[in-house]
This record gives sequence, C-alpha cells and structure tokens, in this order.
Amino acid sequence: MRHVKQARGTALAAFAIAVSVVVLLGLVAARPGRAHQRCTHGVSSIGPVLIKDGKIVGGDTTPHTEACLP
Repeated sequence: MRHVKQARGTALAAFAIAVSVVVLLGLVAARPGRAHQRCTHGVSSIGPVLIKDGKIVGGDTTPHTEACLP
C-alpha cells in the first residue's frame, strides 16, 4: 500500500511539473516584444491554383501561414 501512495505522489509531482513548464512556455511566447515579430517558418499553404502539365498556370501562389513555429 505504501508503494501505491508513493507512486501516486510521484505521478502527481510529475504532472504538476509538466503543467508548470507548459504555462511557463506560454508566458514566454506571449511576451509583448515577440507579439509582432514576423513569422520566419511554420506551416503554410498556397492556393487554390491551376496546374497544367505539372506546372502552376494560374491562381494565388502567395503562402498563407497557418501556424508559426518558434
């Protein structure tokens, strides 16, 4: 029974540390100085475009950023 309580305590401490790290990372990312920085890399998409013979022949080829990665 003692080992079960110790395992629960260890799991609870690990969970609390993980939540603290996530909150800290969120606070660092939300700093006012970083709020207006340009996204340099992330997940982007283009389109819709028209493709003929494997080449783009029309449409919007401007990348639309979906998410910025640090």
